[in-house]
Amino acid sequence: MNQPTNSTNSTNSTQLQLSTIKVKSTSGVSYHVELVRPLVAHLEHLAITNNFFKSLLSQYSQRHYLSVNQYKPLERRYYESLAASAESEVIAESGKSKPTQPNNRWQPIFTKFDAAISNGVKNPRIRLGDYKFKLITEPSNRNVGYVYIYHDDNAGYVGKLSAVGQFYAYDYQSQQLAPKLLKLIDNIDAELTAYGHRTGACSCCGRTLTAKASIDLGIGPVCAENFGL
Repeated sequence: MNQPTNSTNSTNSTQLQLSTIKVKSTSGVSYHVELVRPLVAHLEHLAITNNFFKSLLSQYSQRHYLSVNQYKPLERRYYESLAASAESEVIAESGKSKPTQPNNRWQPIFTKFDAAISNGVKNPRIRLGDYKFKLITEPSNRNVGYVYIYHDDNAGYVGKLSAVGQFYAYDYQSQQLAPKLLKLIDNIDAELTAYGHRTGACSCCGRTLTAKASIDLGIGPVCAENFGL
């Protein structure tokens, strides 16, 4: 595993100075990350409503470091929070329609994507009902860390979600979809299975399901493991 570099992001003028430590094991030497206080505070905040980060906090409290793969979702969510706050300020100043108030009911979608990123999935996406959810991961994209929502039948873009649970609807019609989208996310595991049953395709990667166990689950075995299902 490569040693991580100090993190920086265009949404934050202050670079986070991270310390890495070497940990020896029977499989060799690996690098781990010691968190600075702003990241510890953010991890504590996320752990209140997110079981994935609750587990990370428990491990960090015991060991005082995270593995590089464990650290990456936390870093992403930290900068997403900064970006969402900055964008809200810009929208308020411009007079454009504002995003919804932060809502923790959106968080299960981020929990799935956090697990996928931690497991090495580069461009995670899932399908629920008639909609496709895609996490933006490209560092060059100004919306990195947001989740884009599309109609699954290629009928167009619906809007995006920020890491703090704000929904930015594309237009007035899309605004009316928020309750429907939230209902899908409230039952995310069941909806992932339902999508696979209805279409015969994996609700994560979209590939055709062939094995009986995968057909029953509605998700392929690799995606099921990657997304924590």
